[in-house]
Amino acid sequence: MFHVDVEELKKVLRSKNIQLDDLATLLGIDRATLYRRIKGNTLRIVDMHRIVEACGLTNEEACRIFLAPLVA
Repeated sequence: MFHVDVEELKKVLRSKNIQLDDLATLLGIDRATLYRRIKGNTLRIVDMHRIVEACGLTNEEACRIFLAPLVA
């Protein structure tokens, strides 16, 4: 099972000087919706795809963020 590595997402966004509020705007969704999806780890595939495109993530960054192994 996999989950979104929220801390890695935030780290990459900081390195690209993108705030979560800006990301919500880039995705065309409300800021509260983005926060809720990130906090609840319920980002949709389309959200992930849009984040990759909007932020110019490399394949390696995207894999680290969206294909992080779930540590039990």
